[in-house]
Amino acid sequence: MLQWLSQTFVITPRTDLQKLNPAFGRRLNILMASLTAPASSPAFYEKAFRKQHNVITFGPHRDQTFWETHAAGFRSHEFYREGTCEHWLDLCIRTAKACDIITPRGSVDLREIKPRLPSDFKPDLFIWIDQHGWNVPVNLQTLECPTVAVFGDTHMRENWDLWLKYALTYDFVFVSYNRQHHQRFRDAGCKRVFWSPAACDPEIHCKISAEKIFPVSFVGGTYRPLHRDRVELIEFLRSHGVDIYVDAKLFQEMSLIFSQSKIVLNKSMADDLNMRVFEAMATGSLLLTNRLPLESGQEELFVDRKHLVLYDRAEILELIDFYLKHEIEREAIAAAGYNEVIQKHTYDDRVRDILQDVSSPC
Repeated sequence: MLQWLSQTFVITPRTDLQKLNPAFGRRLNILMASLTAPASSPAFYEKAFRKQHNVITFGPHRDQTFWETHAAGFRSHEFYREGTCEHWLDLCIRTAKACDIITPRGSVDLREIKPRLPSDFKPDLFIWIDQHGWNVPVNLQTLECPTVAVFGDTHMRENWDLWLKYALTYDFVFVSYNRQHHQRFRDAGCKRVFWSPAACDPEIHCKISAEKIFPVSFVGGTYRPLHRDRVELIEFLRSHGVDIYVDAKLFQEMSLIFSQSKIVLNKSMADDLNMRVFEAMATGSLLLTNRLPLESGQEELFVDRKHLVLYDRAEILELIDFYLKHEIEREAIAAAGYNEVIQKHTYDDRVRDILQDVSSPC
């Protein structure tokens, strides 16, 4: 699907970035490759950047037909709940915001984007947030400013050789969900590689005052071919008498379910420190999530039994039973986790850190 890329981009990393970004203390003009996807990381990053800087976005538009198809796909999920398709379709149609500049899906030549920018908008920084093959800018050198790539779903990445080659066209590379893939980019020749974990948006991922009616909940995808381990875990828990509520909501509806839960379950797909970790903790409920390898950075950000609870398959039933029966211990961990993510792990924090890394001496 992406082979055309190998013929369209040129590797031109810059070596003297300080000449290009001498004034990062002021309000910046940021050009951002995005797409119409309200619950995606590009949307959250864009919102955070716009709070402090001037932002212009470009990318493909996902229309009602796209969202109808996408929403209908939830019917094939293992634990489909009636109303999920309608929920996703309504929310995405109402909240999906078109980019400032609409472009076709696929490769986007920045030599064609530059003339479409306002005459008084000279980019100080260009940012691409991982969108797989939906929006792939090429000829980055046209912009004459530092360029940043934020790679998200590297645990789902195919065509690694091609994407690593694409990463070489950027001045700075940030890895989000799988810090352990940091070294792949280094080994490919990327000189400036950083870790920018997932985060929460406290205006959306928020604590809602509500009765805790769910002993355990899980909100997310349960499409068996893609989420096999997750589906089997939920089946295992139910077969052993665990009362677990499963749904696939977005935004405040998701936060409400988390807030109504004594325990929020997470199961990552492939050792990824995913968005659900931060979003669930931001609602003030206890997060029970699978233990990841040390190189994931999970235990550098959060302390087990202080901010959250980590599980291995062999002990999960015992942990669920203990924390359902011990409310004081459960709520103390939940409160500490809430404070930690709200204070240190919002998208505002991520944007600040990215700009700090970009503006620091090489």
